[in-house]
Amino acid sequence: MAYAAVGRARPTVIKLHGDAMVQPRNTQEELAALAPQFVEALQSHLRSRALIMIGYGGNDEGVCEALSALPRGTITHGVYWVNDAIPETPLGQWFHSHPESFWVPHLDFDELMSVVKTEFDLPNPDEARFKQLMDRYRSTFSDMQKRVTGDSAVSDVVADSVRR
Repeated sequence: MAYAAVGRARPTVIKLHGDAMVQPRNTQEELAALAPQFVEALQSHLRSRALIMIGYGGNDEGVCEALSALPRGTITHGVYWVNDAIPETPLGQWFHSHPESFWVPHLDFDELMSVVKTEFDLPNPDEARFKQLMDRYRSTFSDMQKRVTGDSAVSDVVADSVRR
């Protein structure tokens, strides 16, 4: 599986823990070490681009180990920590000891995204998209209730209560 498309002209979003659709990683065991393919993608990324960490607590051992294992000269454009403080974790110690890492003080991920939206004059989300998401949620929930209860009448009542 590809973890990041390196070399593209636009920014790359790297999801350290996967996401709900692509191999989510949540347990302490899963977060203790990053997949070798991910580390390779990270190394490749850092040779040509900056890494900006936003909305991340810095508590995963695997991330610190991956950064600590990078060969000298891999980080060519910097690693930026955007948060209210550098964490008091091994990753925070890594940040303090590497001159190619930078702290960008900012209080809150949502506030930062608000600044980005304003600065780049991004449009508001399309309300129709939210309606599609909610319709799909309701349909999925209703189907699940039918499977669980085996009674379509019960699931219809539950689905109606979700709509309210």
